[in-house]
Amino acid sequence: ILHRDLHSGNIVVHQGEAKIIDLGIAKSTETETHLHSGVFGMISYIDPKLLDDYTYKYNDKSDIYSLGVLMWELSSGYPPFINNENENLLRIHLMDGRREEPIPDTPDEYLKLYKLCWDSEPEVRPTISKVFTKLGKMLGIQDDANDDNDNDDNNDIQGKFNLFFL
Repeated sequence: ILHRDLHSGNIVVHQGEAKIIDLGIAKSTETETHLHSGVFGMISYIDPKLLDDYTYKYNDKSDIYSLGVLMWELSSGYPPFINNENENLLRIHLMDGRREEPIPDTPDEYLKLYKLCWDSEPEVRPTISKVFTKLGKMLGIQDDANDDNDNDDNNDIQGKFNLFFL
């Protein structure tokens, strides 16, 4: 499933489990549909490729970009570009590669991971499986042997994160 509007307002915590909500514009990755039918969501979380190229199709790497922004938000405690008043100017800045500044004392491995997730080039961004594996390693629930595993069926680590779609 591609969420297509992943941001902190669409994540709730219930009984200690993070849940992604608001699947109103989500699309199945199994369907043969044109996944770019307009730009949806909050500008600061949208894949800059979608802002820059209206022929670019929304894909799993677009959600990974949003995840990188969410990871930065977790380290900062506030939404990205909170003081930005001009959405059009922010759009231009994001297309030019501008991102929020890292928060002091953010662990290096975490910082590297979210920067990789929000890279301007989608092919550089990791798969969700790679993100889960790296986060699991940081949290001590994944061993180093699986660090290079890029298996999208990595259900074991996903289950340990208790992240569910409603």
